[in-house]
Amino acid sequence: MSCDRDAPVPVSADAALISRVTRLRTALLCAGADLERVSGPAPAWFASLAEDGLAPRSLTPQEQRELGAHLAGLPIDMVLTDIACDRAVQRIETLSALSELRSEGIDLYPCSRGGNLLDVPAASLHQLADYVRQQVAEAKATEVPQPDRSERG
Repeated sequence: MSCDRDAPVPVSADAALISRVTRLRTALLCAGADLERVSGPAPAWFASLAEDGLAPRSLTPQEQRELGAHLAGLPIDMVLTDIACDRAVQRIETLSALSELRSEGIDLYPCSRGGNLLDVPAASLHQLADYVRQQVAEAKATEVPQPDRSERG
């Protein structure tokens, strides 16, 4: 008996899949992804999935490929459940926040060797950055100017 390792894994989809796809794509757009360039069109079968209502159905291998293309090549697992989608959106938002902060000169690193900033909500990173900015501004405001000693006569 032979095992076909390339055989597609059955994937179940329901009408909520469409809203999860929208959430993920919105997060990608907000993070600056050029979805017009890197993703495929919305699959035509989205309409029938919405019409079917809450009844889940299995996606064919072709439908899985179309969904993956519409997600700009991201794994379709990210939109199969609310939990997976929430996690993916949170990580995209966190990566975007880290990139934004890095462009301002604020580099954040985990405190421990095995730490992972991807699990930190973007809002928390922004709060931390606001605190750092405030501390820097206060330090500059209380800084006593030193005389310029380079111009000795």
